[in-house]
Amino acid sequence: FSDVGNEAFLKNRDDSQFKKIVALGVSLYVDYELFDIFKPSDLEATDSSIFKRLNDAETYPLFAIYEEFDHELRDSSSLRIIEEARDDFHKGEDVLEVLYRLAHELYKNRGSYSWYHVEHEPPLTREKLFKKFPKTADISKLTKVKYNTIAKCMFTTYEDEASGITPRYQKLLTETFIKMLGEFKSKLSKFYITEDFYLPSEKEVSDCGFGIEDNQGRVWLYQSVFRHEDNQCGQPGNPCSLPKP
Repeated sequence: FSDVGNEAFLKNRDDSQFKKIVALGVSLYVDYELFDIFKPSDLEATDSSIFKRLNDAETYPLFAIYEEFDHELRDSSSLRIIEEARDDFHKGEDVLEVLYRLAHELYKNRGSYSWYHVEHEPPLTREKLFKKFPKTADISKLTKVKYNTIAKCMFTTYEDEASGITPRYQKLLTETFIKMLGEFKSKLSKFYITEDFYLPSEKEVSDCGFGIEDNQGRVWLYQSVFRHEDNQCGQPGNPCSLPKP
């Protein structure tokens, strides 16, 4: 809609159609009344109507509230996934498996529920990691590189019709994952980046893997992929449309 069309729609709406659009959009309320509806991607565009309104001096108090609640994943589904990960860690479950489920579910929950998700290479020792993937580097002490690596390798941005992962959500996912790494650090040892790394996928989403080593010397490499969650392509007799290099 144009601004004029959008205003007309809000005043003369069909309730069934209106509910569908509200479910897909971002609703902006002013003084407890619905003021406008925007596409999620508009939050990233500096020239969009919602970005300008949130930064406008007249609505600055609203913008301050928006900023306050924009630093963490606060929807009920994400909070449930995070709390389940904490519970599983404290119950003594495999920390690398717990981190995999956390990343897999959060990434899937924020975008395309079946096609884009995080997967992992079967467990390796440190020696086998460097032998199998020579383009691997230890980044345990490089905090900024670690952040960039997690974002690039595990939480790749994309658009998939009405869903997807915007740069803002990528930042939230990455910061949440790093926070959980901090909470689980007693069972973690080192972190790695592996370049030219590809898990079975129906199209290339990322070309690197983020590696986590636990305190037992096992390493898992994590990567965002595109394939239906039920499709274990890449196994014998079931190749992906994009062959594994």
